[in-house]
Amino acid sequence: MSIILPISVSASDFIHIMGETQIDKKTIVQYYKENSPISYPEEYLNQGVGLEGFVDLVIRESKAEGIRWDIAFAQILVETDWFKFSDEVNIARNNFGRLKDQEGNYLSFRTLEEGIRANIQLLKGYASAEPLNKEKIIPTYDLINPKGIVVNVEDLGNGNWSEDSEYGEKIKIHLQKIINMQTMEQMETKLEVELEGINQTVNVDSKNQIAQNIYTSTNNEILTTTSVSQPVEVKTLTIDGTGYVGSSHRIRSYGTSLNGALYQFWIKDLSTNKWTMIQDYSKSSVAWIPAIPGKYLYGVHIKDEKSQEKLDAHLYKEIIIEGVPTEVRTLTIDGSGYTGSNHRIRSYGTSNNGVLYQFWVKDLSENKWTMIQDYSKSSAIWIPTKPGKYLYGVHIKDEKSNEKLDKYLYKEIEIKGVSAEVKTLTIDGSGCVGDSHRIRSYGTSNNGVLYQFWVKDLSANKWTMIQDYSKSSATWIPTKQGKYLYGVHIKDEKSSKMLDSYLYKEMTIKGSLHKKTIMLDPGHEGKYPLDPGAVGNRLYEYQLNNSLTKMIANKLESQGYNVIYTRNPNIEGPAPLKERDEKVNSLMPDLLISIHHDSSVNRSASGYSIFWSSYRYRIDKSGIVVTDNGVEYPFVDQIKRMVNGSEETYIVYNKNGKNVEKNINDSDGAIMVRDRTLSTVAKESQRFANILHSKLQTLDYIDPRPNPVNNNNIYIIRETNVPTVLFEGGFISNSTEAQKINNTTNQNKFANKVVEAVNAYFK
Repeated sequence: MSIILPISVSASDFIHIMGETQIDKKTIVQYYKENSPISYPEEYLNQGVGLEGFVDLVIRESKAEGIRWDIAFAQILVETDWFKFSDEVNIARNNFGRLKDQEGNYLSFRTLEEGIRANIQLLKGYASAEPLNKEKIIPTYDLINPKGIVVNVEDLGNGNWSEDSEYGEKIKIHLQKIINMQTMEQMETKLEVELEGINQTVNVDSKNQIAQNIYTSTNNEILTTTSVSQPVEVKTLTIDGTGYVGSSHRIRSYGTSLNGALYQFWIKDLSTNKWTMIQDYSKSSVAWIPAIPGKYLYGVHIKDEKSQEKLDAHLYKEIIIEGVPTEVRTLTIDGSGYTGSNHRIRSYGTSNNGVLYQFWVKDLSENKWTMIQDYSKSSAIWIPTKPGKYLYGVHIKDEKSNEKLDKYLYKEIEIKGVSAEVKTLTIDGSGCVGDSHRIRSYGTSNNGVLYQFWVKDLSANKWTMIQDYSKSSATWIPTKQGKYLYGVHIKDEKSSKMLDSYLYKEMTIKGSLHKKTIMLDPGHEGKYPLDPGAVGNRLYEYQLNNSLTKMIANKLESQGYNVIYTRNPNIEGPAPLKERDEKVNSLMPDLLISIHHDSSVNRSASGYSIFWSSYRYRIDKSGIVVTDNGVEYPFVDQIKRMVNGSEETYIVYNKNGKNVEKNINDSDGAIMVRDRTLSTVAKESQRFANILHSKLQTLDYIDPRPNPVNNNNIYIIRETNVPTVLFEGGFISNSTEAQKINNTTNQNKFANKVVEAVNAYFK
C-alpha cells in the first residue's frame, strides 16, 4: 500500500494570483488559531465580525474578482503581521495592505469589508487586465498601467506591490503551511479509512507500524510505505499565457519517477527549425516570453534525479504565438459630470510595441470635434464649459505604426450645468456703529454652496470683502454711519468660475441712539483648561458673569445704548486681560463695566462690592503715592517685565532714599498705589461707582459688603483710559447666597439696577 501527497508549494513553484482556491475555510480558520502569536482582535469582535466572519469577507470579495482567496488571506497576514498592525497603519484604519493615496498618505476605510475589498481590487489590478466586477473604492487602482503586469505571487515584490524582494516568498510560506495543514488532515482521514479496511486479525502494533511508515517525512516529500519500482513518465505538459508575443507564458509539467523528477524545457521555432533550451534540469515549470509570432513546439525532457541518461522521457506540443493585437480594452471618464470641473479620461490598450493614446471630445450640439491630447500617455484632462451631450473618445496606435490610428472607441456622456441660486440674504444687528452684525445667506447648487460676503461703503464707493468663499454667514462691525450695500456671492463647490450667483441689499448704519457706547466685560473665560473664575456650590463664576452680562446688554440696547464687549459672552475661549484692556483703549467706549462674582474661604462671607481705581498711570502720573504696610512713599515709576512668559507690572517707589521695586500683584498685598490728584477718568469712575452702589443697595435679596465702594489696583480698572468700575455680584462660596444669585428673577433685578445706574450717570 502507498499514499502519495499532492505536489506542495515550494520556493521553485510559481503561483498564479488569479484562479480557483482548493483550500477550504475551515483550514484557514484552524491555521490562524494554531499559529497566530496574538489573539484575534477584540476590535473586530466588538463590530460583530469574528474570525470565521472575517474569512467569509475575504472569500466573498476574492471570488467576486477571481482572486485566489488563500493568497488574499496570506497577504493580509504578511501586511498586518497577524493583525498586529503598526503605529503608521493602526487597526482603526481597516487598511490590510498598507495602501496609500496618490500623495503617499496611508488610506483609511470605513468598514472591514471596504478595507478587504480595496486590497483585493488592487491585487487584481496587478494580476489581471480584466475590469473590476464591483464598484472601485481604491483610488490608486487606476495608476497601475498596464494592468495584469504581475501574474504570479513571486513577482509582487521588487517594486511592484512591495519594494521587498522577499515579499512573495513571505506569502508563499503561509500558503505552504496552509496547504500542508489541509493535506495532513485529508491524509489522516484517508488513513483512518484504510486502517479500518485492514483484516481485524492484525494486532494493534502492526496498525501503528503502518501509520508510522506512512508519516515518515516532515518535508512534504512524496511518501510511500514500500520501495515499489516506478517508471519515469511525463504525465502532463501545459502552457499558461495570452498566446501573444511580449507576454510571459508559464510552461508546466508533471512527471513521475522513483527518486524524483528533474525537468528540462525546450522551445523550437518552426519557422527557423531552431531549438532553444530555456531551462536545464531543475524545477517543474519555467517562464517563456516569445518575441516573434509564429508556430512553435514547446516541450519537456524529464529524468530521474539519479539517472545517468540525457533524458528518460519527453513530450512536445505545438502552439501558435500571435502578434499582440492593437486593441482598445477600456475607456472611462472620472469627474462630477458638471461644467467647470476637471474630468479625467482614461484608456487602456494593447499592441506589439507599446500604445500611444490620442483623446477627443465632440460637442454633439455643434457636431464639432476637439482634440484634447495628441498621441502620448493613457489619460487626459478635460474641463467642459457648457452643458449638453458629448462624445468622448480615444484613438490608439502602436508606437511603430505609420497609420493615423489603429483602433478607436467612443462613448457618450451628458454634462450638466452648475445651477447655483441665492435664496435668502439677511443681516442681524442693531444697525448702529460699533455693533456686531451677522450677515447670513442661503443658496442652492448641485454640489454644495460656497459663500463670499462683501460690504460697500456707498459714501466712498469702496467694496470690502469680509469673508472669502466658505461658510454661510459672516460678522461685520461698521465703524462709521452711512449707507452701505451688503451682499453675497455664491458658487458651486466644484465650479471654476469667480461666482455663479449673487445678491445685494442696502442698509443705513446709524450712530448710537444715545450717542453713548457701553462696553461690558464678562469676567473670566470658560471651563478648564480656560480660566473659569471662582467655583463653588456647583456654580462656575464665568457662567454667572455671562448670564448677567447678556441680561444687562439686552436692557441697555432696548433703551438705545450701543453695547459692545471685551469678549463675547456666548463663546468660551481665551481672553487675556491685556487683550481686553487694549480693546477698551482702542474702541474708547463711554463707560466700561466689568461683571464678576465673589468667593472666599470664609463660607459665611456675603454681599456685593464695587471697585474703581484712582491710579491711572497711562493718563496722569502726578500726585501718585505708594502705601507699603501702612506707610506712604513717593512714587517713582511703573515698569513692565516678562515673568514666566506673562507680562507683570512692577511699581518703583523711593523707600528711605532707595528705589524699591515690587510687583503690584504681590500676594501679600503689602502695597497700594493711589493718586491724590484724580484725573477726570478716575473721578468719573468714582462717580459711577457711587451711583451704582446707591441703586444696588435697594435690592431685596442681597446686602452690600462693609465699605462696598473701594479704590483698588485691579488690572482692568487701572489699565483702561475710560471710566471703569468692576462689581462683584455676590458670593458663590456661600451656599445660601449662591442660590439667590443663580436665580433668574434676582439676576433680572440686579440688571435693572445696573441700567438705572447707567441712566443716572449719563443724565
